[in-house]
Amino acid sequence: MMMSILTHSLLLAAFYSYIPHLSISLLLAFIMLTLPCSYQSLDDMIFKVEVHILHGLFRPYAPLFYNTSTVRIVQPSRAKSFKGAHNTTYRRLSNYVSYEQRFVEMRYIFVIVYLKEDILSISQALNMPPMYQDHEKGRALVMYNASVRDDVPVIVPVKETLDAGTAFWDQPASTLEESKEMLDAYFETFHGTTFDVNGYLFDFTKMLLPYLPYFSSCNTYDSYVPFWMLVEDELACELPEDQDEDWPRYKVSNMGLYW
Repeated sequence: MMMSILTHSLLLAAFYSYIPHLSISLLLAFIMLTLPCSYQSLDDMIFKVEVHILHGLFRPYAPLFYNTSTVRIVQPSRAKSFKGAHNTTYRRLSNYVSYEQRFVEMRYIFVIVYLKEDILSISQALNMPPMYQDHEKGRALVMYNASVRDDVPVIVPVKETLDAGTAFWDQPASTLEESKEMLDAYFETFHGTTFDVNGYLFDFTKMLLPYLPYFSSCNTYDSYVPFWMLVEDELACELPEDQDEDWPRYKVSNMGLYW
């Protein structure tokens, strides 16, 4: 499974059909707004950034949006390292993403083991992963950057809208056959379905999370902070400053050594 964080700052234009006399200065003020968000892919995926102009009066300004998005793609590399191309593991891309199903390097990550029995001693996390129909447009975790501006209010949803409850662990359909169809239709990976001589068996009691449970409203990552990003982000990770200047580790960049 390839995990990627896609971060883009998209210039946003506020085109209002009921304000045809919008001045150029005000228009540019709207254009300079940014929408930083991130996507953590749970499967091979294709993404694109689009800007929709809703009023034909502003169609001539469309070229202003060319080359205005910034995309940063990062992926894990330290959970398992290889020495030389002959030892590297490869896999084929999904035919939904690559027609020729080309080979790419296999990526490994550290994950969080989350057990159903844990909710007997501690409240269930409010950032449980979306499942089934939530992935109709692609298996990715969408993360909107929390704003640090004082004039932007922090909206905290009520607990009832965030709490998935114990029903999260239940079989998604009334029969095992229907549940299996849902797993196949949405490429669901958070489930406990197995198959033996007696047929399918649904036993969802544990799952592997690529992000930290119980952490939400974080800058850049919203409610899904990738665990591997905590130890591999070369921009966010820094060396401690409490060592002597001649500490040998300072001679290497913050992410220059493997564990």
